[in-house]
This record gives sequence, structure tokens and C-alpha cells, in this order.
Amino acid sequence: MASNSTSSTSQEDEDLSQTAYIAIFSLGSLALVLLVTAVCCLFRNEFRSFSTTTAEQPADRKQGLDDSLIGNYPKLLFSQVKLNSRDDDQVSNSCCSICLTDYVDDDMVLLLPDCGHFFHVKCVDEWLRMNSTCPVCRNPLSQVSVSVSIPQDPC
Repeated sequence: MASNSTSSTSQEDEDLSQTAYIAIFSLGSLALVLLVTAVCCLFRNEFRSFSTTTAEQPADRKQGLDDSLIGNYPKLLFSQVKLNSRDDDQVSNSCCSICLTDYVDDDMVLLLPDCGHFFHVKCVDEWLRMNSTCPVCRNPLSQVSVSVSIPQDPC
């Protein structure tokens, strides 16, 4: 019987030892997960404050166009654009890509000569103050004064 109690005690010690290892491993894993989470949160907050600071004064971000330059782009009645357009698809699918409203003949549109796209004046003026690209094709717009001759309707 003595050997039986010794064997039982050593089995209990082994079970207790195994339970202790499992508990220590679980606590260690939990501590590691908490540590990684805390570090990630700290870096995330640091990144947010860094990006907020840099967003206020972007050094290399392209700004929109000046009002004087926007004013140099040709403004036409949509009826003139229809008469002078070489691209029937562009005129037949004729809604402003910014506000998604269909053009009517007496709408004033602004023509971007670099790409030939046109938009309601009020819609595109706001866009061009914030961006220096076409809203449709995203091609960069001329940073120089624009002069385009538009044939006038003889009537």
C-alpha cells in the first residue's frame, strides 16, 4: 500500500505541476496579448497625432487652382457644346458627373480644354478650388492661362 500511496502522490504532484505550467502559460499568453495591444494602441495614437499635424500643412500635396485661373477656362452654354462637339457619346450621355443632373440647353458649362470634359460651372468651380485634376479622367489641368477659341453660332 505504501507504494500505492507514493505512486498516487507522485501522480498528484505531476498533475499539479502540469496544471501550474498550463496556468503560467495561459497567464503569460494573456500578458503578451495585452502588451501587444497596448503597444499597438500607443503607436496608433502617435500616428494619428502625427497625421493630424502633417495634414494641416501638407508640403507636397497638390492644391486646387486659383480663382483667376479657373476664370480663364471657357464657359459656354450647353447648346454650344452640343453644336461643336466631335464626341457624340460624350454629349449623348450628357449629365454633369459632379451633381448627376442632366444638362439642358441653357445650362452654363465649363469646358476643360486639356481633356474636353465639361461640367456645370457651379459644380466644377468648387472642385477646381480643391483639386487640380479633371473630375472624370483625373488628368492634371494646365497651370497656365487657358485660351480656347470657340466658334460662335452665326444665328
